[in-house]
Amino acid sequence: MLGALAMIPKYAVRSDLAVLAPLLVLGVPLFDTGLVMVARWRAGRSVMLGSPDHFALRLRALGLSTWAVVLLAWGAGAVLAAAGFLLTRLATPWAAALLGSAALAGLVALLLLLRAPTPAGKGGA
Repeated sequence: MLGALAMIPKYAVRSDLAVLAPLLVLGVPLFDTGLVMVARWRAGRSVMLGSPDHFALRLRALGLSTWAVVLLAWGAGAVLAAAGFLLTRLATPWAAALLGSAALAGLVALLLLLRAPTPAGKGGA
């Protein structure tokens, strides 16, 4: 559904940037994919091979409980979904500010999680 939505930009009436709303809605899985790819690349491993360096496993290695990780991922998904919806309603300057804020938050989270340990110190960057 999100793929189809991205191809039909009729919801992007107030700003051309609204066509990026599906990227915000899918922000958590896209973030995890990006984190894993960067971590594996930095470690000199193939980005196509599995390893325990996903964000949820890194958060668990930092000492968060399973419920805390689930709530954090759910909360981030809910905030990004709301931001995606809001993006379709904002004028271009505000939409750009929202996207910039989301990108900055994602970059900070990426940098922090790249420093976090991986489970049992295996396979991470």
